[in-house]
Amino acid sequence: MLHYKAFTSAVCNDDIAALEQLVNEWLEHAQPYVHSMAQSQLGEHLVLSFLFEEDDARDMRKATAVAVATPDIFEEALRDAELDPADELFVTLLPHAELPY
Repeated sequence: MLHYKAFTSAVCNDDIAALEQLVNEWLEHAQPYVHSMAQSQLGEHLVLSFLFEEDDARDMRKATAVAVATPDIFEEALRDAELDPADELFVTLLPHAELPY
């Protein structure tokens, strides 16, 4: 799920170094997966906006389990199969065809 986080230089009395430290602390602590970052002006203050996902290991494990799950029908069919990637690959060449343009 995407989240939004904004930082403004107004909380740091427009001290850019303090704002940078604040952002760095958040990045180090939360360790988000940042999709995009934007910089804009609000009056005389700087605003940094982040669109991010939280790096939740539980969600990652769940997504990985779903991505690599093998349906039961394939599980049964592959049970006794030899799965050797060194086996010769059969390449089917398609016939040449002229395109109509």
